[in-house]
Formats: sequence, C-alpha cells, structure tokens
Amino acid sequence: MRRSFCCRWQWVYGNYVSLRRSGLPWQSAQSLADGLALDAGIRTPVEVLAHEVLSGPMTCGVLRPAVLLPLDARTWNEAELSRALVHELEHVRRRDWLTHCLTRGVCALYWFHPLVWIARRQLGLEAERACDDAVLRRSEATAYADQLVGIAERFSSSAKPPLLAMANRADLAKRVRAVLDRRQSRGRAGRFPVFAAGAIASALVLTMSPLSVVALPQSAETDRRAGQSTANTPFRFESAFIQPSPPDFMGNTLRNNRDRFEVRNWPVSWMISYAYFIHGAQLTARPDWIDQDRFDITATPDRQQERESETGPGRLFTRDQRGRSAVRALLAERFQLRLRQEIRAIPVYSLVVDPDGHKLSPSPTGAGNILRGSENGDQMMRLEGYSLNQLADALNASLDHPVVNETGLNGLYDCKLTWPGSFEANPNDGFFFKAVREQLGLSLVLKVAPVNIYVIEHVVRPE
Repeated sequence: MRRSFCCRWQWVYGNYVSLRRSGLPWQSAQSLADGLALDAGIRTPVEVLAHEVLSGPMTCGVLRPAVLLPLDARTWNEAELSRALVHELEHVRRRDWLTHCLTRGVCALYWFHPLVWIARRQLGLEAERACDDAVLRRSEATAYADQLVGIAERFSSSAKPPLLAMANRADLAKRVRAVLDRRQSRGRAGRFPVFAAGAIASALVLTMSPLSVVALPQSAETDRRAGQSTANTPFRFESAFIQPSPPDFMGNTLRNNRDRFEVRNWPVSWMISYAYFIHGAQLTARPDWIDQDRFDITATPDRQQERESETGPGRLFTRDQRGRSAVRALLAERFQLRLRQEIRAIPVYSLVVDPDGHKLSPSPTGAGNILRGSENGDQMMRLEGYSLNQLADALNASLDHPVVNETGLNGLYDCKLTWPGSFEANPNDGFFFKAVREQLGLSLVLKVAPVNIYVIEHVVRPE
C-alpha cells in the first residue's frame, strides 16, 4: 500500500480516535438513536457522543460507528435532534465513512487526474443527498432545509471538519434545491442506473491506470511583479478557434508553442486565472457556467508580434507572458469579459523565510521548469530556475488561499519539495506545510491581508 494512502488514513484515524475518546455520552440522544437505528435496519451498535469542538453533527467509524454531536445540540428540540440522527445513521447504514477514506486514497494515487477529484466531489454530494432523502421520509422538507442552512453557516466559521459532516457550504444550494423539489425522485436506484454507474466507473479505471506524469516546461517570469504586468502587455492571437470540449475528453492540457497555442477542456474561470496570474479565490461574482462549461481553444500567435518580441523592444517578454496577454485579449473579445479590480482583505498564506534561513539553491541555468509527480509514494514538485514569486504561484495549486511572497529574496532558485498525502488543500493535516518548512526553510503563515480582487462585471458564452 502506498505511503501517501497510509499517511492519509493515519491522519483520519487519529482524528477519529481523539474525538471518540474525548466525547461525552448523551443518554437521551442514545435512546432516540437506538430506536431510529432499529427502524433503519442497523444491527451494529452506534454510540452517540457530544463534543465541544464540533459545530455540527458528523459520523465516523465502521466496525464501531459513532455519531458525534455539538454540545449545544442539547438545546435542540426533539424534531431537530431526530432529523440530525436520521441523517447520520443513514451514513452508518451506507458505510459512507469507509467510502470517504478510500476515496482519499484514490485521490492520493491519481492526484494529477481532474476526473478523480470531480468523481470524489460528486460521490460525496450523492451520499449527502441519499441521507437527505432518508430524513425526508420522516420530516417536512422546509424545516429540514432551514436546519441544513443553519448548520452550514456554523461550519463556515470553524475549521474544516475532518470527517463526514451533516452540512457544509460546499454544494449546499444543490442539496437544498433537491430537498425542496417535490418532483425529485427518491429512494434506491434501479438496476439499470447501478449497472450504468458500474460500467462508467470501470471505464474510468481502465482509462486512468496507464496515466503517468511528465514534466511541463514553464517560462521564467522576468520581473513580472517589478512592473511588467502580464495583464498590460499588448499581445494578441492572429486567429483563434473556440469550441465546447467533448464530454468524454479526459484531462486538461495547455500548450504554448511558437506556432500554436492550445487549451483543452478548460473552464473560463481557469482561463481568467491564467491570463491575470491570480488564484481562484481572487475571482468573484462568477456565474456558475464559467466553472462548469469546458472549452477547447486552438489559436495562432501573431507572427509579426512574435518576431518583434524576439528582436525588438518586446524581447523582455517571455513566451509565457505573451500567451497570458493574448488569452486576456481573447477573453475580452470573444467572451466579452469585463473585470473590475478592488482591494479586499482576504485570508492568504504569507511565504516567509524561517529564522534559521532558507534552504534554496541558486539556479545555475535559470531554466524555468516545473515537474510535478510522485516519488516513493510521496507527492513531489521540482522547480528549476524559479523566482520566489513563481514559487508562491506554484504553491497556489496546492492551497485553498493565495500565497503572497514576503520573503524579500531576489534571484532564481532550484528546489525540490516532497510530502505525503495528496494535492488536495487541507491545512489541518500539516504535511504540506511541514515539508515547506523543513525542506525549503520557508514558512506559510495564514493571515488576512489586502490583495487584488477581480470582480466579473460581464461575461458571455462565445458564439
């Protein structure tokens, strides 16, 4: 078994043991849960505990399952407590906690494949909706929807729950719509949907099994934050063809060559982040379709501009900068994108040098390459000829908040970073943060800081 899966399991199991040992028995809730479990056909004893660190109900365990409730659940009325217990007991009946842990292992193995993350999120959503359906067989839909929203609001102000939680902000709108939709089909799926789902899953496994990771060259970013903003460089494509991505296309690619620029299976939100060199958290007022609809772009760079950029005043702009500038122009022309910049204080990770000094090596080549992959069961990222600003951008891909370079270091460096687990952002596990500190001599400090926020004022689908 891969080390990444073992580390992830060890972390989840450690949280489970800690919560269970420190939970407080709740006899009245236990009696109610015993009766509901019997009605649901659950023969395994399910322990009910209250815990002061929880913001809402959650489930953990397989052989010895437990339902954990927040301490203030003692103030809930019987109907609210019953709905929460029915939801969590359905997770127990379905053994969703085991599925949840296994999917983490799959994501650790296939971190580089976007369909794995999409499938995991959809699997989690369907599990929650199945548990919602179990509640609706006993409760009124409006009251349950109100309870979901209330619990999700409480979770949003607390740390990310480590185990299966009854409600959180992710996909809440879809769940509430499904709860209130009387036309929504409920209950177990028929034989044909189950067979179809199994066939699709098998096809995905066969497709992903032979995949491997290759190096992706990335141009050096020459003094971008010192005044040469990619957003202000006047490069455009000579021609560009845009079309919706085939629904069965696997993976996401970007190729920026001398004679052709290609994007495959990208949502518009990724294109905006690429063009303006920003983290997804810096893009707001986004309609749903810019994250959901995928597009292919095949474009030809302006050959005259290419020649001038290599021999004239524009020679300071790298190919990467020219590509980002051209995508920015394409978004304005074909997607009619209009953005408004604002300064807002949001959570960021400040990249700083440890007191003992950094462990980066000056780059002898300045190659500007990045390689992501696996090494001995760990996740690995190797950078060659990267500035600290570029390193901050590379770390963005693994974190849930933007990274701001505050090291004060100049020059280009080589470095290598390995850590157990997956590329999924999860500050609670600490593996990624510990690796940055011990291997690079740098620290990621969470704080609130003013950054540029891009507000979408107008955007349309291309015709």
